[in-house]
Amino acid sequence: MSRSPSARLQQLIHRRDKVLAVMHPPSAAHARLMEQAGVEALFVCTGGVVGAYTGLPMSAPRPSPNASRSPAGSPTASPFR
Repeated sequence: MSRSPSARLQQLIHRRDKVLAVMHPPSAAHARLMEQAGVEALFVCTGGVVGAYTGLPMSAPRPSPNASRSPAGSPTASPFR
């Protein structure tokens, strides 16, 4: 009987003879290529996937403390609020 994916991941994480490198594929096609090349563990972040299609960042940018201020004293307008 084959081991569950969770049990296999735990085995990879706790082994002592080799470091586990977990990689992030930018697309499903890349994930398939990485698997064929022998990559043992991949992770997928929804923000990266969505960003690849929409061009939007994973999180909204925040104005820096030194950002210019509008006459009212608030940070300049941001479309990400």
